[in-house]
Order: sequence, then C-alpha cells, then structure tokens
Amino acid sequence: MEINASLMAAISGTDMLKQTVGVVLLGKTKDLQASQAATLLQDFAAAQHPHLGKTLDIKI
Repeated sequence: MEINASLMAAISGTDMLKQTVGVVLLGKTKDLQASQAATLLQDFAAAQHPHLGKTLDIKI
C-alpha cells in the first residue's frame, strides 16, 4: 500500500512540476511579446516618414 501511495504522490508531483514550468514559460512568453510590441511601437513612432499616419488606404 505504501508503495502505491508513494508512486501516486510522485506522479502527482511531476504533474505539479509540469504545471509550474508551463506557467513560468507562459509568463516569459507574455513578457517577450509585450517587449516586442513595445519595440515595434517605438520603431514605428521613430520612423519620421512625412506621410506616416496621415492617410489610410482601404480597398473593399
């Protein structure tokens, strides 16, 4: 009985570890995407093109 309980605890522990690692990776991915979006917006603002943002061409 003790072996079975220990085995189940070990399996449960690996699931918790997988979940924790997944959450950490998700947080890092979110931070990376936010950083990339900020860089994209900064580059867009620094472009200094004379017509940038003045007109919008839409074809339907």
